[in-house]
Amino acid sequence: HDSILVVEQNRDAQLKIMLVTELGLDSADLVPILHFNGDPISALTIVQRIEKALDLKQLSSVSEQTG
Repeated sequence: HDSILVVEQNRDAQLKIMLVTELGLDSADLVPILHFNGDPISALTIVQRIEKALDLKQLSSVSEQTG
């Protein structure tokens, strides 16, 4: 996959760090979906953050192709 979304309830993105350290994944391929306000993360929040991350990824991809 070009990118992997990592859903975390942690400000420091500890799961992302563990995936890079333990599995040798490229940090640039991991997109953190962070939620750390102390409340449980809702499904709606996850969906909204994933949609936003994918939109940003598409915009980045388009600018790389045209630039």
